[in-house]
Amino acid sequence: MPVQEQNCDRERKLKENEE
Repeated sequence: MPVQEQNCDRERKLKENEE
């Protein structure tokens, strides 16, 4: 499931950007 892995990476980048 590469989609789930990409989703996790995307959410992580979003959280890092919010900081």
